[in-house]
Amino acid sequence: MAVTVRCVMLLFSLHLFTVGEAHVIINPLTLPCPDPQSILPCVCTVLPDFSMDMNCSDVESGDDLARVFSLEFPFAEFNKLTINKNKNLKALRGGDLGPTNYKEIHITNGALETIVMTALSGSYSTLTSLNVGHNSLLSFPFQEIHSFRYLERLDIQDNLLKDFPDMSSPTLQVLQMRDNPLEHITFESLQNLPQLREIGLQNCGLRAIPSGTFTHLSYLESVHLEGNKLTTLAADTVDLTTDTNYVHLNENNITSVHVDALRGVRGDVWIQGNQLKELKEEVWRPLLPDIILNAARNPLICGCEIAWLIFDGNYMSHVKEDATCSDGELLHQLDPAIYSQCP
Repeated sequence: MAVTVRCVMLLFSLHLFTVGEAHVIINPLTLPCPDPQSILPCVCTVLPDFSMDMNCSDVESGDDLARVFSLEFPFAEFNKLTINKNKNLKALRGGDLGPTNYKEIHITNGALETIVMTALSGSYSTLTSLNVGHNSLLSFPFQEIHSFRYLERLDIQDNLLKDFPDMSSPTLQVLQMRDNPLEHITFESLQNLPQLREIGLQNCGLRAIPSGTFTHLSYLESVHLEGNKLTTLAADTVDLTTDTNYVHLNENNITSVHVDALRGVRGDVWIQGNQLKELKEEVWRPLLPDIILNAARNPLICGCEIAWLIFDGNYMSHVKEDATCSDGELLHQLDPAIYSQCP
């Protein structure tokens, strides 16, 4: 199809030709885009490689969107569909996008409440990125995700979803679910996403992470759990196998971290703004050679329980310098002599 589009553009982009001695001016045609007047308020843009972007941010309703895509388009293959800051479009229905298909779809910062099953079926074999963040979605056809053959990124942040879905995709790499009132996640929720590299679950009201939730995800590198209501990290809360990875647990209510709660972590661990009173040796000593610990804004009681850390400069070098005791004194400024009498 790319060769066909290039041939068409070569034939129709010429605007000057010679007849005898006369020069005749021909208005450039719009191909491969459809006639611009007929698709208003949508706007089609031809990119340098002759692929097309469609922007329908100004449609007045779902019916208006359906009218545009009921027209006969010379080419149905698009690079991107954008609908941004539209407060009129409440539902995306089956058939609203006609026979068109896209590599990327961005319907964001609007009032979208519903995406009907099969509404995006025209892009099953083309879509790589779907962003429907910052809307008012109460539900989403997660059971349809497995039908998208090449989907790598799914962004549904800042909606009104209350249940974490069980979804399946052999290709999905980035899943952003932050700022939805999910409140819980199940052990099985991520197990059918074998290519997952990044998961965003910030500010979702999560109170617990079942052991093993992140196990068997061989490519997982970045776990975002900040801003939730976690109090305890049980064994195998996070279990990673990648060479470098990052775990964000800041701004929760964590008071207890069990041994092997962060198995396989190799990178930065953010646990600032929690309620930890101690950094237990059996928990953190095995991790510190491989991580940088960000532990500021915890009410650490800097008694003998922390002596193991203060005495060993190699371990202390892996703790960020802004970590403090509950009285505000920096860990890095504590005198090891204070702990000389500790058992």
